[in-house]
Amino acid sequence: MRRKDQIDVFSRRTFLRGMQWAPLLFLPAPLHGLTFPSLHCGIFEDAASAFPFADSRLSPHYPAKSPLDDVLRQVVPGTDEYVAEKYAFEIMRLLNEWSRALKEAPPALSVLAEILSASIEGASLVPSQERTLRSGNGLEVQRRQFSASVTASRE
Repeated sequence: MRRKDQIDVFSRRTFLRGMQWAPLLFLPAPLHGLTFPSLHCGIFEDAASAFPFADSRLSPHYPAKSPLDDVLRQVVPGTDEYVAEKYAFEIMRLLNEWSRALKEAPPALSVLAEILSASIEGASLVPSQERTLRSGNGLEVQRRQFSASVTASRE
């Protein structure tokens, strides 16, 4: 156990303070001249011969694509055992169509009306009751209740 009046010669703080410049030791040879321009007065001129592997490059080799990827891209969604893919691609196509219309002329409700069925049912998004539970520090928590009445049309 260490006493408070005992002086540490080598502490963790001393070690970390001494290691703050350690990353400079790991710089590749061509960068030494760039990091210390005042020392570049001829010291590193023969650096290419001193560091023969200094200009080596890393060329990553990525895993090869599976040959099935090109074949599976040609398969029509929903024709295999994953029937739900068919519906997902149909919805994706309709949402992409609405996205294009939104970019041209927002809010593009006419395109959305074509996508939605005439027999769709939904409730209003305007709350019928609203009560603040907490407020403070830039945060406001509210409890909202919506009407239970359902509208049975696109409008």
